[in-house]
Amino acid sequence: MTTPSLAQRREALRRMQGWLLRRPGDFEAELHWLSHAEQLGLDSRLHLTDWEAALKRDPAQHDHLGRDAAQLRALHRQLRALYLSRAAAIFETAAPAPWHDWLRLILDGSLEAPSTGRAAQLRALLDAYRRGKR
Repeated sequence: MTTPSLAQRREALRRMQGWLLRRPGDFEAELHWLSHAEQLGLDSRLHLTDWEAALKRDPAQHDHLGRDAAQLRALHRQLRALYLSRAAAIFETAAPAPWHDWLRLILDGSLEAPSTGRAAQLRALLDAYRRGKR
C-alpha cells in the first residue's frame, strides 16, 4: 500500500465538495444524487482507511495527510447528514407511486452508514427509471 499522492487526496476532497453543493431537483435528479452520494460515501470511507493506514506507516506525513484526512472525515459527515435529509425529501418530488414505493423499500432501515447493496439498488432504480421514461 502506498501513501496517496497530494493530487489523489485533492481529487477525493474536490469530488466530495462538488456533490455537497449540488442543488435539489426533480425525482430523477434526486435519485441520481442519492445514488452518487451513496457511492461517494463508500469511496470516502475507503480513502479514509487508506489515508489513516498511511499515517500510521509514515507519521512524518501527519501535517499534510492528517489535515486532508480530517477534512475528508468532516465532508463525509456533512454528506451523510445531507443524504439523510434528501432521502426523506425525495418523496415530496413528483413521480409515479411505484417509483416511490421501490425507493421506500431500498431506503428502509438504517441510513447512517453507506452500503454497497443500497448503492447498487439505487443505481439499478435510476437506470430503470430512465429506461421507463423513454
